[in-house]
Amino acid sequence: MPPDLLSDLRDIHEPVAPGFWPPAPGWWVVFGIAVVALVLATLLAKRWLRHRARLRMPYIAAERHIRLAARQYAAGEIDTRALADRISDVLKRVLVRVEGRQRATTAAGDAWTQALKERFPQPELAALRKALGDARFRPRFDVDATGLATAAIDALQKAVRERTLVRPALRLLHRFLARASATVAAQSAKLQRLRRT
Repeated sequence: MPPDLLSDLRDIHEPVAPGFWPPAPGWWVVFGIAVVALVLATLLAKRWLRHRARLRMPYIAAERHIRLAARQYAAGEIDTRALADRISDVLKRVLVRVEGRQRATTAAGDAWTQALKERFPQPELAALRKALGDARFRPRFDVDATGLATAAIDALQKAVRERTLVRPALRLLHRFLARASATVAAQSAKLQRLRRT
């Protein structure tokens, strides 16, 4: 080659790096999937929160009734026995109407104490169970009324936490484990059939 032709050649240079925008088509797909997942997650969260609020409403109403009765007791409008009767009535309504414990409908005395013990087994609620059982029908009914109302409110708050957080989580775990065990059983049955053939 003649030397003058070589001088006309340019040096080797790298091509310009691709810019940030517009992204490749794969990134558009990823972005679209992320937007759809975000919208679905938002809708499911709203639905779950509405469902949780529906489950909480009866407990909140029951708590309001107990607080009202406690205020009436503090104002001197009702006595300790009437406060205990109202608390017992509210708890019975929660057990029967909200939680579907039909045996509590006619429970009285020791049976009512036992129904309360089954639903609220916490040791700190023993005084509540005792006061709402036979104790309120005795001639002398000496109980800390504010402590009784506080214990009933605490029991309802624990019940609502259990109903809205623990039980749904346990239900989901139960379903997952049932499906997983069914899948494992089906796969092991297939493997055993394959081994026999």
